Amino acid sequence: MLTGPGPREITAVYADQPAEVTTADLEALGTPEVIGEFTTGGFARDSGVNIRRAAT
Repeated sequence: MLTGPGPREITAVYADQPAEVTTADLEALGTPEVIGEFTTGGFARDSGVNIRRAAT
C-alpha cells in the first residue's frame, strides 16, 4: 500500500503502441485554418516566481 510506512516500490511497464493518427494522416488534411486565438497578460508577480522555479 502506498500510504503505509516503510519502503515502497512500483514496477512501471512500458509498451510501444502505434499512433491512432499518423503524421501522414494529418498532412493529407492540408493546412488548417486558425480556429481560435488568445493572448495573455497581466501576470501577478508570484506567477513569475513560479515560472522561474519550474524552469530551473
